[in-house]
Amino acid sequence: MTAFRSKLRDRYGRVRLGIFIAASGFTKNVDPVLSRQLDHPEMIVALVGKQLGEWIDAKDRVAWLKTNIEAAMPRMAAD
Repeated sequence: MTAFRSKLRDRYGRVRLGIFIAASGFTKNVDPVLSRQLDHPEMIVALVGKQLGEWIDAKDRVAWLKTNIEAAMPRMAAD
């Protein structure tokens, strides 16, 4: 996750949102890493395979992504 965030930073400040997909799921340490996002201008949305399928099948993919970004934000603030 740290390497992915570094790749976002290396885009001259033009990238603020990264979508990190792990088809088989993430290791236990991903949630603590994501909870530290508040210290960074970039935001990473972590999706597992099931969520990727839901996103692809959604009638309005932009609305689906927006909902999932908003759902991640309170979880990050609560940590």
